[in-house]
Amino acid sequence: MSNLNLKHISFHGPDAIAELGFSAGVNVICGASDTGKSYLAETIDFMLGGSSLRQIPERAPYAEINLIIDAAENEEWQLTRPVEGGNFRLKSLTDEDAESNPLKQKHSHGQENNVSGFLLAKSGLLGKRILKSAKNGTTQSLSFRNLARLIVVEEGEIQRKDSPFLSGQFISKTSELAALKLLLTGIDDSHI
Repeated sequence: MSNLNLKHISFHGPDAIAELGFSAGVNVICGASDTGKSYLAETIDFMLGGSSLRQIPERAPYAEINLIIDAAENEEWQLTRPVEGGNFRLKSLTDEDAESNPLKQKHSHGQENNVSGFLLAKSGLLGKRILKSAKNGTTQSLSFRNLARLIVVEEGEIQRKDSPFLSGQFISKTSELAALKLLLTGIDDSHI
């Protein structure tokens, strides 16, 4: 498995830019109530393949969001997505002559033409499978959505009595534990 580091996120509009840089390693965002901490977490999740971003008045001047990711081997990538959702554009920032390429929003197993597949490939996890039902012995394709909730952990999840690795949804507990096992051991469930 390889590391992915979030480096920078920015909102862009015709007359406005709002941006935030990240440090290598764990970043903790703290501040007073109603300063945008939760919205930042939602935005990062949205840029990692989440389906929608909540509309708030402060979002009005912006048309798109850029997320810069540092991947293994000194690769730097920029994901761009409209604030309204939909597909992504991907551009290598390492190669000055590179052009933007489209990335679909929807995950497709083993394919890199979607944001999930691209992020999984850069993590060394493309094509992996995780257990869906232990009772039935069924598996599902690992999607980056299975991992995104482990990347951005909000305050409420930390304060819960249950593990922050689990969503609390009974139906997804098996796949959540399987995704965590894959991250810890590097072994997927494709043998099942």
